[in-house]
Amino acid sequence: MKGYLLVFAVFLAIIAATVASPAFNEGDDSGQLLERFRRSEKCDFNACDRLCRRLKFPGGACIGDKCDCDNF
Repeated sequence: MKGYLLVFAVFLAIIAATVASPAFNEGDDSGQLLERFRRSEKCDFNACDRLCRRLKFPGGACIGDKCDCDNF
């Protein structure tokens, strides 16, 4: 029984390492896009709204010089 548990634990560790690897998430750069947009000096309302909608939020607005996505 301990052998089966060990094999199962190793299998889960391999699957977890594969899913968490950077190569698996190559297309998911939404967090980096949002951080880069927030660091810009001037906030463009239309660009902010488009970015938030692309990130699956209902919309966004400029608060000061930062883009803030709606989360309701």
